[in-house]
Amino acid sequence: SSSHNLCSSITGAATSAKEKNEPVPLLTDLILRIIRALKRLGKAHLLEQQYTPALECFLPSLELLRSSTETESTLDCASVLGSLGFLYLKLQRCNESSNFLRECLRLYQRNGVDKNDRETRKVQAWLEMAESREDEISGAPPSFLEIPTIVFHDETGDSLGG
Repeated sequence: SSSHNLCSSITGAATSAKEKNEPVPLLTDLILRIIRALKRLGKAHLLEQQYTPALECFLPSLELLRSSTETESTLDCASVLGSLGFLYLKLQRCNESSNFLRECLRLYQRNGVDKNDRETRKVQAWLEMAESREDEISGAPPSFLEIPTIVFHDETGDSLGG
């Protein structure tokens, strides 16, 4: 997508400047504006239940945030991680969802966000939901099967045909 290409070129420019030890305040400001625009666009897609376009906004946004030590541990990053966790929960990819949500909570804690904050409680509830569904999926074989079957796994650990 075009947003991904834009992000790749910006990430490259930021990495190049970082390697040369050049100051990048203007670039950092520009990157933050793009990250926040992608985040808003992703959330708009999410509200419309357009999950693939939402992913195409959140993943490059996370990539940009993680490309800089200044932004990789910020609340912006936590917010994108939380959105990705929720999105993967919607897609019933509970393992990925749990990982993103745990990382989001870790960054909230690191940034001093109160455990009783509304956002923290919401993310915690999503994590509990993802973990309980994770157990359901990895637990007993599907109830419609009467005889034991072999479950094949792909490289990501998701059950195929399950």
